[in-house]
Amino acid sequence: MTSHINHVILAFGHPRRHIMHKYWARKPYNVVAEYIKHYSESGEIVLDPFSGSGVTAIEAVRLKRKAIAIDIDPVASFITQVIAEPIGLTRLEETYEEIRKNVKKRINDLYVSTCHDAKPNRLGQSRYVKDRITNQFRYVSAIVQLAVNTLKKNLRKKTFRE
Repeated sequence: MTSHINHVILAFGHPRRHIMHKYWARKPYNVVAEYIKHYSESGEIVLDPFSGSGVTAIEAVRLKRKAIAIDIDPVASFITQVIAEPIGLTRLEETYEEIRKNVKKRINDLYVSTCHDAKPNRLGQSRYVKDRITNQFRYVSAIVQLAVNTLKKNLRKKTFRE
């Protein structure tokens, strides 16, 4: 017979895998993980009939248990599914490149304006406006590329799967 947990488990702040979305009843991941470790063994099934944002299912899988997550709310089920699915980095990079190519011109077009204080080019853009748009686009591209590289590094370390 397993003894019950008879001590306080302080809740930690949520890791990124649990805060990429808003959810009104998110349980503290470390408290849930402690209960899973204490009351189940590796390979056993953890059932969460009110899965909400999926903390129990994600922590169960992370702790090498099988998880069944059920919720009447389709948004809750969608959140759990999206967080639990493995990330295909090659497809992520391909998708990023496709989006970048498709939206670059549209984003740049949003910033087209005439600057009366500077000599405009043939499109009516001042050099300052064009340089600013280019720099902003490079900044956003660098952030997305950093995110992709971080995901790659973390997946190599199996951070998301442990």
